[in-house]
Amino acid sequence: FLLHQTWKTADAPPELAAWSASWTRLNPGLERRFYDDEACLDFVGRELPAYLDAYKLLPFPIQKADFFRYLVVYRHGGLYADMDMECLRPMAPFFAMSGALFSIEARLTDRRRRELGYRRPAQVANCIFAAEAGHPFLKTPNIDALAARGVRFTRAYVQSPVCGPSRMSYYTG
Repeated sequence: FLLHQTWKTADAPPELAAWSASWTRLNPGLERRFYDDEACLDFVGRELPAYLDAYKLLPFPIQKADFFRYLVVYRHGGLYADMDMECLRPMAPFFAMSGALFSIEARLTDRRRRELGYRRPAQVANCIFAAEAGHPFLKTPNIDALAARGVRFTRAYVQSPVCGPSRMSYYTG
């Protein structure tokens, strides 16, 4: 099983390196693949060139990092976990599953959901998720439209104080 992780440079801070090491320590057969910003750009250009222009047009590094995580798991499958995610127990039962696995980042009250204009009360997290290569959840019409148009967000607004749902909405609508 693959673990994909990213950081802006090859040298992650020590506390992040310790959390990252928890994944392979508790899951000995796990293959960890690390990508810095340069490696992310190279990957998109080499593995999924149809998305390269859209990737380059994203104005903020965090948007590129978020877009990359979906692309790398779509292409190779496996688990994506932010560097500040610590593994607390073996993940073998999840690695044996097929399909896709996403977590809930926030559950909103009905009132808050209406205030934000959300249809659903649960917000999907993008800090940790897993899927088989090519899983259709990761290849949505919205991501393809973004790549086809090469959209640059110049007046984007955040609909949630929690960062994951805000960034995910750019990619999934």
